Amino acid sequence: DRGLHDEYVVEHLQGKPAAQCFADHELSYSTNEVTIYWNSPAVFVTARFNQ
Repeated sequence: DRGLHDEYVVEHLQGKPAAQCFADHELSYSTNEVTIYWNSPAVFVTARFNQ
């Protein structure tokens, strides 16, 4: 996502192409999606019911 959603991204990633807009930094909430792991239980349950 190359949208400038937080101050860290504005300061460090402005003007870069979308493929290079990643920052593993605690101040950049828009480039560090913490909820990606919240989908793991849903995948596990779905896989179980599809057997």
